[in-house]
Amino acid sequence: MTACNEKEPAQPTPASACRDFNFAALVIGPPQCGKTTFVRGLVVDHLRRYPTGLAFVHDPNLQFRDICPAYEDVHAWRRAFDAATVSRTPISRGACVGGQWSDVRAMAVAIGRARNTAGNVRVPILLACDESSMIGDSGRSYVAQEELQLLSTRRHLGVGPVYNAQQATSLVDAFYALATDVIAFAQRSERETLKLEERCGLPEGALASLVGAARYHYVRIQAGRIV
Repeated sequence: MTACNEKEPAQPTPASACRDFNFAALVIGPPQCGKTTFVRGLVVDHLRRYPTGLAFVHDPNLQFRDICPAYEDVHAWRRAFDAATVSRTPISRGACVGGQWSDVRAMAVAIGRARNTAGNVRVPILLACDESSMIGDSGRSYVAQEELQLLSTRRHLGVGPVYNAQQATSLVDAFYALATDVIAFAQRSERETLKLEERCGLPEGALASLVGAARYHYVRIQAGRIV
């Protein structure tokens, strides 16, 4: 397999050792703040760092097609993969895939289950949802059992999920409880910032600098701390 087109600058990587790939990130911020650019950087850096790694982006809007081949849905990717296997030609290790998020998630989980175990991740998989409002079976008031299973067993599967969301309240508390990282971009109001602080377990005012912050500015939060 080949890496995708490496046109984006490097970003902080999910993990430093393929042996223990344990990563789940929420990327929070309004439109045009830099969320997609950040995730694009994660995809490129993941494929550079891990020669056997895969990156799947649920991307119905095709915002990643300049760095990864685009497929209409999971079935189209599988056909391309099978054809490459038969012809013994390389296929890009990165893919932006349309269709349903649940199908892309199930494909990544199936590959992870077949190839990886905790402490022996042979194929680290970055799985990104570029717009969490399109998840369909999870969101503001509910999280699907399949989503919980992915978040809870990601280390065993070798799958690192990344969720883009425009507001802190776009995802239920379970996402924040199970995420290793929250990447917080500029917030439009103090009210939205307070909601984000609450979900991240931060004291009031900890993210005040994000109100009206410049595009691409973000802070990283891990285990209730800004790092």
